[in-house]
Amino acid sequence: MRLAALLTAATGLVLGQAQPPPERMEPIPPEIWAEEAAELPLVDHGIELSGASRLVVGTNELGFGMLRELALPSPDENVFISPTSVALALGMAYAGAAGSTRDAMADALGLRGMIREEVDVSFTELLAALESSDPKVRVDIANSLWARRGVKFAGEYTQAVLDHFAAEAKELDFSAASAPGTINAWVKAKTGGKIPAIIETIDPDDVLFLVNAVYFKGMWTNAFDKKLTEEGDFHRSADDAARVMMMSRQAKFDYLEDRHVQAVRLPYGEGHLAMYVFLPRRPRVGESESTPDHGMVLEEFLGRLNQEEWSMRQDQFRSRSGKVVLPRFRLEYSQKLNEVLRSLGMSEAFEPGVADFSAMFAESGSKPAYISEVRHKTFVDVNEEGTEAAAATSVGVTLTAMPAEEPFLMVVDRPFCCVVADRKTGAVLFAGAIRDPS
Repeated sequence: MRLAALLTAATGLVLGQAQPPPERMEPIPPEIWAEEAAELPLVDHGIELSGASRLVVGTNELGFGMLRELALPSPDENVFISPTSVALALGMAYAGAAGSTRDAMADALGLRGMIREEVDVSFTELLAALESSDPKVRVDIANSLWARRGVKFAGEYTQAVLDHFAAEAKELDFSAASAPGTINAWVKAKTGGKIPAIIETIDPDDVLFLVNAVYFKGMWTNAFDKKLTEEGDFHRSADDAARVMMMSRQAKFDYLEDRHVQAVRLPYGEGHLAMYVFLPRRPRVGESESTPDHGMVLEEFLGRLNQEEWSMRQDQFRSRSGKVVLPRFRLEYSQKLNEVLRSLGMSEAFEPGVADFSAMFAESGSKPAYISEVRHKTFVDVNEEGTEAAAATSVGVTLTAMPAEEPFLMVVDRPFCCVVADRKTGAVLFAGAIRDPS
């Protein structure tokens, strides 16, 4: 009988009332583990990120790669993902990988060359840092492990997931009709009700669900005035426009502009987290792709976006007076990530009979397990009070020199990229390509 491990990432980025925390699940009874786990050292839950910096870089690179792979083949669709959520769910699976499967996952997650203890501590530090980054911004990250009743997992593996991912764990009768609903209820509670379900059915061969949920609630440091919001055109393409509600604010912003793009950083709370909005500049009359200073469309921008570009741009924002006009929008996104992750180097983890997750199981020579599905869902709501996500940049382009007294105008009335990031750690929580805010 084939054994399959199913991996799930659920994410909600929302504005609204805080949800009461659900009751914690009962831990997995110790008797279902075949062996006692060795004691693993816990780390100080401070916000200093020495060991986690490589993890952040790898997570961001994975996220930008996923955004390209999802958005470029679908030029008419909105895409909105959480690199952090996907990396945490995959990280729990990585803890049980072995051999070449572990090596491939390490490359995809940016963990190559790190020993197990260093990886474990890095995930622990990152979780602690993100949840404590800004006292005025709510970032709740939850992980859970759902095991098929009767399957014996290695104690060392389960203890590592419990300790270093702060995961909740429960044994479940996967054959029961109520099993998907039990997992979905946990996801709904952990995402403030914004992701009501992520598991549709449980196959007879599924033995494990690893689930991550992220809930984000951030109010703008300086809100948009609702009285200034008015209907305007959003140009989905050159010959297709939709009427949407456009928010506007005139003030000093962290801003950058070059030959290809305008960008603005919109902070939340005390400013430790922010949304970055990148608006590709329209080509001027007579310009073409062969023109050195030509503008670009969103697809060109996404094609250039990677961790190196993102990092380079962070120091290029400058305080400048101007006006930002941004669409108000709300959307949901759902995607199976198997093929995207295959294309980013993780093919072996999805191959029956090839994938090696033997470190998950108590008995050597256990029937092989593989990742059968990575399912990802997101929700985002951006309005005058709070927010969404902002995105990245282009290579080797200097800032255009402009008189300091001349205010800029940035009207986000066509497809744009957005990224929500933590400025302390550099971690990208959410990234999206928004083509139709209507």
